[in-house]
Amino acid sequence: MALAAVNSLGHLSLRLALPVTAVAIQNVSLRGIHKKTLKQRRRLKKLEEDMSWTQPLLEYRKEKEQRANEKPPEPHQLHVVWRTRSLVGRPWWEKDIMKKMGLAEQGYYPTVHKNIPSVNAMLQEVKHLVVIKPLSFPHGVPEHESDFDHIHIKPTGEAIVKKRIEPASEAKKADLHEWVMDPDVIKKECDNIRLNYNIHAEYHRPVYIYKRNQDGKEHRYNFNKDNLPYKY
Repeated sequence: MALAAVNSLGHLSLRLALPVTAVAIQNVSLRGIHKKTLKQRRRLKKLEEDMSWTQPLLEYRKEKEQRANEKPPEPHQLHVVWRTRSLVGRPWWEKDIMKKMGLAEQGYYPTVHKNIPSVNAMLQEVKHLVVIKPLSFPHGVPEHESDFDHIHIKPTGEAIVKKRIEPASEAKKADLHEWVMDPDVIKKECDNIRLNYNIHAEYHRPVYIYKRNQDGKEHRYNFNKDNLPYKY
């Protein structure tokens, strides 16, 4: 809406007049937009100042890159397989596979199998009935045929080999001479035992006898008792 007015000099001036309601609505909407932008700016400023929430993401990215750069581990050669569930009510093909793998007996004993595609295909069919672990030898591989009779397999897949005792070689006998006791050392140790009154101490257990008021704190237990047979 345009309004015409004549000023003091006689010139005609035009003025654009808007309704009051439209101006008020326009100001309110602009204020709301301004408030929103201020809130967003403050939020972004806080995020820029405090970036600690990104630390786990950066660590995960570094770990992922390291895993991608690492070489894949070599596959193990042997499986250790345990049966964990009963075969009662299982289908015939699962029972047949368990018999071939030696796991159809009543006892839940481990069996060792090669890590080859044919064996892995059978294990895939009965994976819900068994537990598979890689076979490892933390204390060395068996070196003699008699060592296989004295192997204990742990639930973690570790095979503990109890090796046979061999006669000491000449090199080992030469090393034993370094541990020979010197007579002077034995005499010095015996003198220390005698001076400390510890002769045959391993055969006599100490006997402790508690004396009355040995710690000087027995009044704590008898302060409310009358007619004591003794006094401090």
